[in-house]
Amino acid sequence: MHPPNYLYVRISNAPRRSLYLHTYSGIKIMKRILSMLIFCLGVAHYPVAANTGAQPEITADELERQIHQLINRERQNHGLSQLDKDELLAAIARKHSRDMANYHFFSHTNLQGEGPVERAKNHGWDRKKQADANTWAIGPGENIFMTHLYDKVVTIKEGDVTVKKEYAWKTPEEIAQSTVQGWMDSPPHRKNILSPKYDQQGIGVTISGHEIYVTEDMF
Repeated sequence: MHPPNYLYVRISNAPRRSLYLHTYSGIKIMKRILSMLIFCLGVAHYPVAANTGAQPEITADELERQIHQLINRERQNHGLSQLDKDELLAAIARKHSRDMANYHFFSHTNLQGEGPVERAKNHGWDRKKQADANTWAIGPGENIFMTHLYDKVVTIKEGDVTVKKEYAWKTPEEIAQSTVQGWMDSPPHRKNILSPKYDQQGIGVTISGHEIYVTEDMF
């Protein structure tokens, strides 16, 4: 235990869950295929940042727009057509991000045991398209990501009492960029983003406290 007049500072990076990544391929060949789940985590140590002020006002709509644009920029850079924004896919994605935030889980499968295809059907999804001579796609492909509004937090204590916390807040551009870059750095997620079989997508973002949940559904 520290003496009552002892002052110390603890610096913490954003929780490890900020680097979780999951991907799901929605192709079906007249039977259910198990989703591929990718779990990545990392830890990095940084000096204290100077951008510690009031929490910025960041909206889900703003992040959805920026993430959509960045994904299309990646596709253009690789000679692929842009993905059209689809409102039904966006509604499916938003619902899943909202559920992950509200019920504190991170998975393509919700607490009812429903994967992307089942969740899409619950929203009235009935589309399908032929991927090749023997394959029909009947549900969306999906990437999910979880991060935080801050990069790190500085905790100032006097003895055992926390007297102040300062957050190094991220900008909307940093959040969107880190989300898309995180997917692009992971081969399965990158494969989804750069797949020529997709021509539309919906991005769903939920901000809950300091946590941000992102779902990308593609078809």
